[in-house]
Amino acid sequence: MAKGIEDELRTQMIKNDELANMHVLTEKELAKVKRSAKGRINTDKEIIDSLKKERKKEITFRKKLEAEKEKNQLAKIDIEEERIHSQYIAQSKEEKSTRKVVESNMRYYQKIAESSKGQSMLLQSKLEI
Repeated sequence: MAKGIEDELRTQMIKNDELANMHVLTEKELAKVKRSAKGRINTDKEIIDSLKKERKKEITFRKKLEAEKEKNQLAKIDIEEERIHSQYIAQSKEEKSTRKVVESNMRYYQKIAESSKGQSMLLQSKLEI
């Protein structure tokens, strides 16, 4: 009976040693997984940070692009406004010049009319005499 207990005790001790070895191996494997996961987590974090930086760059670029588009639109509006103003000034000068010519012509024809009226009166007075 003692021999059976000793055999059972040896068997239990062997199983305990195997379990202890398995435990050590499991701890080593867990440490490897943790180191590997830590590297992947750091890599994932770096990728996320990189993506965030790229997103910020893209947002900044889009804002600059929108500002440049708005600036170009304002420049186009300014150019159009200047063109219309120039047309207005040219048209105004042309109208002023035309008005001067018409006024000059009116004065000329008025003088002719007055002269003609004077001659008519002179001729009429000669007829009456």
